[in-house]
Amino acid sequence: MNKKLLAVALAGAVAVPGIVSADIAIYGNLQPTITVADGDASFSGGPSRLGFKSSKDMGNGNTVAGLYEIGIDASSMSVAAANRLSQISFSGDWGSAKLGRVWSAVSSAGLWNHCVGVLQACGLPGTQFRTSDSVGLSAGVGGLDLVGDLQFADGGVDRWTIGTSIDIGSLSIGASYADAGANDYTMVSFSTSLGGIGIGAGYGTGGGSDGWAVQSSFAGLNVQLEQVDDAQAVTADYPIDLGGATLKILGAGGDGDTTFGARVVYSL
Repeated sequence: MNKKLLAVALAGAVAVPGIVSADIAIYGNLQPTITVADGDASFSGGPSRLGFKSSKDMGNGNTVAGLYEIGIDASSMSVAAANRLSQISFSGDWGSAKLGRVWSAVSSAGLWNHCVGVLQACGLPGTQFRTSDSVGLSAGVGGLDLVGDLQFADGGVDRWTIGTSIDIGSLSIGASYADAGANDYTMVSFSTSLGGIGIGAGYGTGGGSDGWAVQSSFAGLNVQLEQVDDAQAVTADYPIDLGGATLKILGAGGDGDTTFGARVVYSL
């Protein structure tokens, strides 16, 4: 069954009387991975995923959309323990608002400037990727992309974050501040491209720790060096186009541990 027919079948299956169903787009990928660490080989499903999304026109330039994306284990055909995204979003000329499990404001405010590898550490103080029980907000103001989120737990707001990013030519600059009650976190980063070489750096502090990361990308090879307090980690990946799929060669090391791997990525 092709994706269009499957989308129609799913839309019909979940339709509620009196509510107009939107067309559902299906996407995802399979990423089986073999890694070798300390002489021991292991096989895993990698960060494989399956997602469903749709949107509806609300009129007056506004749109409502839904997205549900789960992690799947491509090696055992099971749902991964941690789901990825589940959100309803509203957007228009005013910006956007998202509710559910969403991308954090930290990730939207320049985290990717210094976080590129497939086996990346990306663990600077205050780093967040996806967050549950959250409201995410974004708006453009005077050339700045402002983002923020509220994360709820234990009957109230457990953490709030505000951040911004701006592009000046090929230079991208991001910054974020998060208040997590007993701790607060600040992160700044930048990235640019010079002569076909991508470079980036980030610094994060908070919670009694601080750290930095630098990354470089050239001819497809991604390399990242990160240090948090006294712990260092280096990661690298290199993609090889197989024609219809991609083979990624992986490497990571730190504190005497070295890991090598190979991952095949196939997009559904």
